[in-house]
Amino acid sequence: MKKLLLLIAISTLAVSGCASRELSLQRASATAIPGDYLPTDIKVDGIHRSFANVDWTAYTSDGKKYQCSADDMVRRPICKQ
Repeated sequence: MKKLLLLIAISTLAVSGCASRELSLQRASATAIPGDYLPTDIKVDGIHRSFANVDWTAYTSDGKKYQCSADDMVRRPICKQ
């Protein structure tokens, strides 16, 4: 029973961790893309993390596509159309 509870706890943390990473990329995209976008206006896809940086594709609510990148802590994001 303890193993089952531990497995459930680990699974929950893993899923919530993925969601929080996506939200941080939405926030970073909203600050790096020109215009008045909120994080909820941005969808992210194609997330690729390496040791020192992260790359992703950001889509705005009005259909624009941006290639974005930042360091591993998602500081100083850059998004180019």
